[in-house]
Amino acid sequence: MGVVSAFTFGRGYGNIEMALTAAGIPFERVRPQVWQKALGCLTKGDKNITKRKAQELFPSIKVTHAIADSLLIANYGTK
Repeated sequence: MGVVSAFTFGRGYGNIEMALTAAGIPFERVRPQVWQKALGCLTKGDKNITKRKAQELFPSIKVTHAIADSLLIANYGTK
C-alpha cells in the first residue's frame, strides 16, 4: 500500500468511526484472525479460503475477492 492509499484508507476508517460514535452506534474492532477463526476460515494469506466461505454462507450472491471479507465480517457481527 502506498502513502496516498494508506492515508485515504485511514481517513475513511476514521470517518466511519466518527459517524458511528456521533450516532451512538456501538461498534467493536476485531482483528481478522478473530473473526476468521470464529467462522472457520483462517486464511494464512490465501484469500480463496474467505471467498469460498462467503459463497457458502451467501449462496444467492456472486461473491468476489473484493466483497468476501465484508460479507464475513458482517456475518460475524450478527452473532
